[in-house]
Amino acid sequence: DSAARENLLAAINNWSLQRCEAGDFSHAVQLLAKGAAISPDYFPIQMNDLHVHQQWALDLCQRGQFSEALALLASSYLRRPDVQLFDRGRFAVYGLWADSLFAKGKDAEALHLFDQASQQHPGRLDVGQREISSILRAVQQRIEHSQWTQARELLEQGLARQPDCPQLNSKVRDLTDAKS
Repeated sequence: DSAARENLLAAINNWSLQRCEAGDFSHAVQLLAKGAAISPDYFPIQMNDLHVHQQWALDLCQRGQFSEALALLASSYLRRPDVQLFDRGRFAVYGLWADSLFAKGKDAEALHLFDQASQQHPGRLDVGQREISSILRAVQQRIEHSQWTQARELLEQGLARQPDCPQLNSKVRDLTDAKS
């Protein structure tokens, strides 16, 4: 019966959203998988698969569990490579992780993270773009805290890695002008 099937799928979908709201992401994903097994083309389940995974990855990042968030998005990407959230979301996690490391003064670890990302994802411009964004944010935070030497050192490291980056070169000029 199509009405009963529709009601069952809606119930599974709503139950998964309730579990997601409660932070029980694993159970929410299991429920969505059951719904997808019944009807792989049921649009609400497909959409909420994205929602639940996004919320789960964000929760992991907020708790500092960046490698787990990357693993979650990587496995989701293998399952659904056509979904931009799973593809580009991995690079957002690299950026959040690096931001966290830069904020703790762990510049070498943050830059090493981008090296690893480049090795795992050769040719992806997203990695370099995230690196530049993270460096610029860290430099700006250091400037705001009058940590001029640390800001300058990080900019120099960034430029050594990406010498043709206009944003980093512009920031060096701004920092030089501000110090004058």
